[in-house]
Amino acid sequence: KDLNPNSKVYCSAISALERSYVRGAADTAEQLLYDMELMFNNGNDEVQPNTIVFNSCIDAWAKSGFLFKANKANSLLTRMEEAVSGGNTSYKPNIITYNAVISAGANSFGNANIQGKAFKIALDAYKKVQLSQDVQPTTFTYTLLFKAIRRLIDSQHPKETMAKKNLEYCLEDGLLDLRILSQLNLIFDNPDKLLTVFKSFGYDGGDSVDIRRTPGQWRCNSRDSDSDKKGRPEGRDKWDTSTSISMSMNRGGVPLHKAAKYKKLLTDFSHHPLMNKLELPPDISKLQLSLTHDSGEEYAGEKALQLLERMMSLTEEGHKDLSPNIQVYCSAISALERSYVRGAADTAEQLLYD
Repeated sequence: KDLNPNSKVYCSAISALERSYVRGAADTAEQLLYDMELMFNNGNDEVQPNTIVFNSCIDAWAKSGFLFKANKANSLLTRMEEAVSGGNTSYKPNIITYNAVISAGANSFGNANIQGKAFKIALDAYKKVQLSQDVQPTTFTYTLLFKAIRRLIDSQHPKETMAKKNLEYCLEDGLLDLRILSQLNLIFDNPDKLLTVFKSFGYDGGDSVDIRRTPGQWRCNSRDSDSDKKGRPEGRDKWDTSTSISMSMNRGGVPLHKAAKYKKLLTDFSHHPLMNKLELPPDISKLQLSLTHDSGEEYAGEKALQLLERMMSLTEEGHKDLSPNIQVYCSAISALERSYVRGAADTAEQLLYD
């Protein structure tokens, strides 16, 4: 009896299936959830399902190759909402729930009918976030929404109209970031069109859209993950600037020898006269130490991409010796390739496009 599986064991198994990307993983995850509900309803309080378990199942469907993944994700969301209506607060959806449903829609494929229904599911989930008193959107919410608009709306004019409308909400929420801008660049088939849209909202940063020249209130609440389940973060840490892509790398997601490559990319410029203009910690040895820690890849990836952005900025200011070359871009894309985080592939492809 001391080895009888409890909620934590089931949650770990479902979470493993969520991240496995193998055929049938989502089906198996949902079957485990069904088993948990059945046992709990039969009196086993040790296996009570909760929001985290449902989120993992929804995300498993979002990552699956199932043609009707959006319908499956939305069905789980509906079950959660019905349970909450019946008084079961342990099923209450949070921002991660809604983002996972939007992700299932955004990553859907198939004929026009299937994609149209998938977009409606994604848009409905986004609307629920906007109407909720308890849940607030994150940068990831808008990244996925714009991805859904880009992939699931065929006609260019409706696509751009929808993007402009929701960009206004994004700017009002202060959640603009580079990943969102990357999606917008892919939606608008002409950079001048995107510039015109931004100017209509008051942008006055030159002849192109540069996130560093956008009003601070447009990105004051931006953050690169929705790990804060209570809503938007109140602030940013000392070294996380508004120009940072902040591609978080999961613990153990990048081999340690890759961290050494990122460390070299950073330290190669540590003695440059302009190093003090780079927004890095003053003690480079502490940064090097953090890169060898098992969770330090998150910091390394973020700073590698931040350095790339700053190098590009300094090049524009006339410091041609800091112009990024193919090795710098390769290192940044390599960091994204191994990060296993949402939005990494889109950002990597945008760098390739650039």
